[in-house]
Amino acid sequence: MQPAIALVGIDLKLFNLLSEGKEPLTVDYLAENTGAAPCLLGRILRYLSSMGFIKETTKDTFTANNITNTLSVPAIQAGVYHNFDTIAPAVLALPDYLIENKYQDITELTNTPMQTAFNTEPAFIWVQTRPESHTNFNQFMEIRHSGKPAWFDVYPIAEKSQNIDSNQVIFVNIGGGISHHTVDAKFYFLSNITHDHPDDKCVTILKNIVSAMGPDSVILINDMVLPNSGAHWHVTQVDLTMMTMLAALERTLEQWYELMEKAGLRINKIYSSATAVTGCD
Repeated sequence: MQPAIALVGIDLKLFNLLSEGKEPLTVDYLAENTGAAPCLLGRILRYLSSMGFIKETTKDTFTANNITNTLSVPAIQAGVYHNFDTIAPAVLALPDYLIENKYQDITELTNTPMQTAFNTEPAFIWVQTRPESHTNFNQFMEIRHSGKPAWFDVYPIAEKSQNIDSNQVIFVNIGGGISHHTVDAKFYFLSNITHDHPDDKCVTILKNIVSAMGPDSVILINDMVLPNSGAHWHVTQVDLTMMTMLAALERTLEQWYELMEKAGLRINKIYSSATAVTGCD
């Protein structure tokens, strides 16, 4: 109910109206400006207030709070659409999927709850046939990472770039959206790539990079490292979402070491921040 009614609030532009309001707004005013029936709208507004999305000031009168202001941002609204339209159907299919598959690990991209929910091909191919979903996802991802430390805030890129041959390529962004083949670069960078794939696919990706590396090349992986205990609900939720949609996972430290060993790599150091960077060679 919570994401559904939040989406109704976005569709009616309630969060925008309340955020832009100079003073608390009545149900009648909001009904007049949205076209919704006053009785229905009052019930919706009371629910949104009870969940903390908006603030009720007096009877049938509401105003914005910090969550209201956040939900008036277009990119955040795109995130609500993405989660409701794309993620939620697959999550709802998860319990029955696990029963049918006898609670075994989800490891095949072509056999996930996402396929059960949408009866379609893998998610990366499917989303290309849905421009609106693709746009919502991209807008949400852009704002989701804003305000967080960048990888180069924690990784000493300047120090590690010293004494590089002037003819050597310095930096290659793997999965950055440009299809170039580069041999013998200093840094090969993967940001939020490995958590999109199960181990066997990650090993293939990493070994393909290894084949292009020079003797002093380094792979930089900007991704999450799950704590062994006491993980925050948000990161465990992301982990299960990656499993449900992509047969993928967020990895613990031990799982990172296991993955790198499979790919013939070793971890130099873990640089911790809001987004972790793993340096491998």
